[in-house]
Amino acid sequence: MFSLLTPSKLNPPFQTPSSLLRRHLHRMPIISAVHRTPPPPPPPGSSVYQHFRPPPAQLPSQSHSLALSDRLEILRNRLGLWHEYAPLIPTLTQDGCSPPSIEEATGISDAEQNLFVVAAQVRDSLISLKFDADLLAYFDVGGAELLYELRLLSAAQRAAAARRIVDLRLDPKATLELARAMKDFPRRRGDPGWGSFSATSPGDCLAFTYLRMSGEATAPSDRVASLQRALDAAEIESAKAWVLDELERRGGGGLNGQLGDED
Repeated sequence: MFSLLTPSKLNPPFQTPSSLLRRHLHRMPIISAVHRTPPPPPPPGSSVYQHFRPPPAQLPSQSHSLALSDRLEILRNRLGLWHEYAPLIPTLTQDGCSPPSIEEATGISDAEQNLFVVAAQVRDSLISLKFDADLLAYFDVGGAELLYELRLLSAAQRAAAARRIVDLRLDPKATLELARAMKDFPRRRGDPGWGSFSATSPGDCLAFTYLRMSGEATAPSDRVASLQRALDAAEIESAKAWVLDELERRGGGGLNGQLGDED
């Protein structure tokens, strides 16, 4: 965790952090950000885990001891990887800088500041579980938006969800849907079929959400479509069997059968 410099070491007498921010905004040299090319698509037959690795970070190892102007410069130019400069944001806040003044000095909006800080905390929780380093590298570029959506999950749930994100290359929207399903699943204890699905399986949690959606759908075609999505997401055999039974009952003969009348 980054240690904080005391304001007395940062600011001359009678100057506030906000006034320093405005001063550095006009005085800081413009440095081109580290160029990063987007990850190329995986070649046919390659493993999904062969993720693009960006160039080594250019941040100093003791970035927490940097002067205010240096921290602002790093954030302004987004030098290094997002999870390397994200911890600098709380140090500015602790020094008395407001999110709007940080945005003015760095161009990083209040919402982005929160996203980076929270996503970095999620990433740290994965590291504490000794999450596979090769899989973790998948989130080095563009991963803040993905990890942010896992913020309400437990550390173990985050790890399971992160593996599925890498496996299926989920986008932020699909990641949010997955996280919500995992958060909701334990609350559904007692619902029909709940015991056939595993709380430790992200796919099963998502499948159970689709199963519930099928029960709420009014159109027969929508019910069967939700069940088919549930079957695609389910991972353990008992979950798949339950969904198949529902498809047989609601679909009048399975995936390809004609829709029958509801009981």
